[in-house]
Amino acid sequence: MQLNDKVVLVTGASRGIGAEIAVELGKLGAKVACTARASRGDFGATRERPELGRYSAVGKFPGTVEETAERVRGVGAEALAIRADMADEGDVIRMIDQTVERFGRIDILINNAALIKNGTSLFSDLALIDYEMATNFRGPLVAMRTAARYMRAQGEGRILNVSSSVALNYLPALMAYGYTKLALERLSLDVAEQLRPYNIACNVFRIDIGTQNSITTEVIPMEILDYYEPPITAAHGMTWMIGQPTTYTGQLESMRDLRKREKIMPVRAKKPFSVDSLPFADNHHLRWSW
Repeated sequence: MQLNDKVVLVTGASRGIGAEIAVELGKLGAKVACTARASRGDFGATRERPELGRYSAVGKFPGTVEETAERVRGVGAEALAIRADMADEGDVIRMIDQTVERFGRIDILINNAALIKNGTSLFSDLALIDYEMATNFRGPLVAMRTAARYMRAQGEGRILNVSSSVALNYLPALMAYGYTKLALERLSLDVAEQLRPYNIACNVFRIDIGTQNSITTEVIPMEILDYYEPPITAAHGMTWMIGQPTTYTGQLESMRDLRKREKIMPVRAKKPFSVDSLPFADNHHLRWSW
């Protein structure tokens, strides 16, 4: 597959899966806009909305959009770094518009950005829950609405939304994260049908194999991380989906099932993964599909 001169925007591109998919698409010839909250200019800054500020700090995880953009340029592709908070509608619209201003179009939108804030429950602070919903669901919705207008004018486009098996499985303290991902999956199926007449595909990549990201590498012991796939594994599955014709739309692909069916994403984890390898596994509550 080649993506010469195609323009891709990847959210959550400062680290983890987002950074890896940005670099992989750059290797295929795409021009890549990398967006995330983490930027060299204001790393760790909070937003100016008091009701959300205490939950919107970027935090101490390594990686910035500028660093990912440099990696993309390192493989010979054009790259643009944009600081954007997916919970801020203005930021989301601006990141799409800036991408088009710089590259003249937007061909592929990858909604990868998401956050988990300190765990949520029925009695969590509603501002925390609202911020997580704004980031994981409303932000991608606004991004799709904005990008689709450009894609319609171009006559073609692709949208890929990244989900998680937590959408369907109970994991302690991940209430909000789970239902935001489930909502995103449901939204994607509607969007696929609405955009089908315009030659715009919309699909979901559900990560249901343990995969390393900025959160797991910070909070999970190294010996458990040996069971997790590196981010590049998921990036290769996402690349396969992006490479399909636009008639391939409305698909919700399980990472596990896609690996088995298409013989892609070879195992890179150091140890075979199982439910029992999860740090908080509870076989009574947690039923993974494999």
